[in-house]
Amino acid sequence: MPLIGAFFYGPNPGPCSYHATGVGTPFTTTYAYQGTQLQGEQLQDDSIQTPQVKKTYSSDAEGRIIGSTAEDETETFEYGADYLLYTFLKGGSPKQQVRYTLNARGYPVSATITVPNQEQLTRTISYQYGNCRLLRRTTADSTGVVGEQLVYSYDSAGRIAARLDSSGSGDTYDYSCW
Repeated sequence: MPLIGAFFYGPNPGPCSYHATGVGTPFTTTYAYQGTQLQGEQLQDDSIQTPQVKKTYSSDAEGRIIGSTAEDETETFEYGADYLLYTFLKGGSPKQQVRYTLNARGYPVSATITVPNQEQLTRTISYQYGNCRLLRRTTADSTGVVGEQLVYSYDSAGRIAARLDSSGSGDTYDYSCW
């Protein structure tokens, strides 16, 4: 899950796809919806043009995503009044947990990422907003050293258009299916 992902796109439906260029081989993720409810996603390595990972989502009675499955990977989502707890499991074992602290509107103001039995990999994330839009996400390691800063830009409809690092690499979003 992108650390700002299917949960935090705002009042508009999520993207139809996003194209990532920031790490390794460029890839495209395409989302499937029923109405405006996210049902699944498909990851495709852009160099080989064949789908590689398919993920399906499940939702609760309130329409919130509570889980996903893809091959031997599972994600669970637990909601509280001011938090969202995301757990990633592979082969049934927890591999990563992200605890988002949410504001009154349900948007993240901070997050802590932990990897079981590997405290040195703990990271914190802070989010900066302007005019009710996410402007910047900053990640720091357990010693406070900043490792990543992402800047967000928006299209004329107010949807996230791009999420880029200082080198200009990152993700671009497409909404043409709406």
